[in-house]
Amino acid sequence: NLLDIIPSGYCINLEIIFPNGEFLAERTSNKSFGVVEGLSIIGTTAETNVSASPEQLTKAKSDLDYLLSSDMNEVVTFVIGENGLSLAKEYGISAIVKVGNWLGPLLVYAAEKKVKNLFLLGYHGKLIKLAGGVFHTHNHLADARKEILVYLAFKQNISNQIISKIVNCETIDEALRIIEKFDCELANDLWSHIANTVEQRSHAYVKKYIFSEIRIGVGLFDKRRKIRWLGLNGNSMFSKDNILER
Repeated sequence: NLLDIIPSGYCINLEIIFPNGEFLAERTSNKSFGVVEGLSIIGTTAETNVSASPEQLTKAKSDLDYLLSSDMNEVVTFVIGENGLSLAKEYGISAIVKVGNWLGPLLVYAAEKKVKNLFLLGYHGKLIKLAGGVFHTHNHLADARKEILVYLAFKQNISNQIISKIVNCETIDEALRIIEKFDCELANDLWSHIANTVEQRSHAYVKKYIFSEIRIGVGLFDKRRKIRWLGLNGNSMFSKDNILER
């Protein structure tokens, strides 16, 4: 946009200032992407991929079609963005499609394309939305993560004292640390339950639109870029020895 207004023979030095970036960064998962003491606006490249745009949905469908037309493994893996994509590759996962925030429509599309086993790999603070029935995960459309966590913690009989602390948390990762500090085993049980709930709600979402025998597995990674929790289906798709123990 600026190139057109720079006179011939001149150059421009551009400084981008993001007011309150350090504060806003605490409400995101930027640290897990390697962005610290500030907020990443466009990531690490000059080109942006708008994860909530219709073009992203079209591209993801095209990528899945291409994957299914070639020799591939039995399991198709959906990731939301570049962070999940690079992590999946680090873990040796193949047959990957980057879906952006269009999880609901692409789950149904995968079922229509007769995908038998689908693995959802995502940041725990993002995929928790699916446990509450939110299947377009862009924050501008819905951000009920804390409310969903409180509800599921209540169902798991987490003490009211801990739930009260969760209510006052700024981020899901902060809530996780609070529960882990209280009882690590309890925290792992809760997040394993959340992974299972994501699997169940995802399958129920697909069933609203199409009859399918698709199996949906889930893997959740934390801010340290480590896969921490698998749902029951996710565990059967990928061995714990190969995923959780790395």
